[in-house]
Amino acid sequence: MRYLLIAFIFILLYSCSSGSENSIQRGLYYWKSDFQLNDNQNKFLDDIDAQVLYIKYFDVIKTRWSYSYFPTAELDYISDTDIPIVPVVYITPNVFYNLDGYSIRVLAENVATKIKAIHPLNKKITELQFDCDWNRDIQGSYFSFLEVIKEHFPETTISATIRLYQYKYPDITGVPPVDKGLLMYYNMGNLRMYDESNSILNNDIGRQFLGFNEYSLPLDIAIPNFKWTLLFRQGNFEQICPNITLEQLKNKELFTNTRGNWYAFKKDTVLNNTYFRFGDELRFEYCSEDELLKAAELLKEEINQENTRVLIYDLQPDTPKDYEKLDAVFSAFN
Repeated sequence: MRYLLIAFIFILLYSCSSGSENSIQRGLYYWKSDFQLNDNQNKFLDDIDAQVLYIKYFDVIKTRWSYSYFPTAELDYISDTDIPIVPVVYITPNVFYNLDGYSIRVLAENVATKIKAIHPLNKKITELQFDCDWNRDIQGSYFSFLEVIKEHFPETTISATIRLYQYKYPDITGVPPVDKGLLMYYNMGNLRMYDESNSILNNDIGRQFLGFNEYSLPLDIAIPNFKWTLLFRQGNFEQICPNITLEQLKNKELFTNTRGNWYAFKKDTVLNNTYFRFGDELRFEYCSEDELLKAAELLKEEINQENTRVLIYDLQPDTPKDYEKLDAVFSAFN
C-alpha cells in the first residue's frame, strides 16, 4: 500500500510539473508596413525564445467619401522567418456603421481575399486575428462579419482583441463569436488629457478592470513596450511626437524638466523637422520594468487557459536593447 501511495504522489508531482512547462508562449507584435528584420532583431527573437509573431497585414478604414471599405497601411513585404506568423487586420469602428447583411458579406470576402494575397504561399494560416474597438452600436455588424470570416477560413483559429472595458463589461459589449480573445493591457489612459501621467501603461487604472469574473473566451495577453512623446500647447494636446527621445529631452539647452516626465521648451526651435514654441510642453511616456512586472502579477490572475500566449507590443529596431527587461517580464508570467 505504501508503494502505491508513493507511486501516486510521484505521478501527481510529475503531471503538475509537466503541465506547467511551456504554459506561457512568448510572442511579439509587428506593426510596420514591411516585415524585414535586421540581424539584431533576429538574434533577439532567438535569444528571447519567441514562438510566434503577430503581424499587421493591413488596416480597413472608411472614408467620408466612400461607402465601401478602403485598405491602407498594407504590408508590402514579408521576409522569410521560421517563427510562425499570425496575420492581424485592424479595422476602424466606423466601417461597421449602417452595414446590411449583403455589405457585411462583401466586406468579409474582400478582407479574406486580401489576407490570402499577402500571406506567404508556403505558410499555413493557423490563426487569424481581428483588431476592432467595437461598441454596442456596431456590435451586431462586427460580430456578423466575424462569423462570415469563419466561413472563409473554416480550419483557422479566429481571434479578436478585447479592450479592458469590453473585458469588464461583457454583458454590455457582448462577447465576439471567435475561438479565443486577446486581452489588450495597454493604451488604458487618455493621451489627450493634460493631467494624465502615463496613457500607455497605468496599473492603477488597469487593476480596476480586472478580477471580476472569468471571461467566456480563452484569452491570450498583450502588454506594451513602446514609448512616445506627447506635445501640449497651453495645456491642450497637439500631437504625438514619436521620434523625440529621452536623450533629446535631457538637453538642458533646449528643455527644462518641469516635473516628473514633463519637459518644456526654453525657446522657439525646430526639432526633427517640427517647429516648437517657447513654453510648449512634452510628456514622455514609456513602460518601465517595474510597472511591467506589476502588470504581469495582475494579469497572471486572469489567465484562463493551459497554454497562454503573452505578446509584447511591438517589435521595433531598438527592441533588442530591452532583452533583459522583456525576458524578466515574460518569466514573471510563469
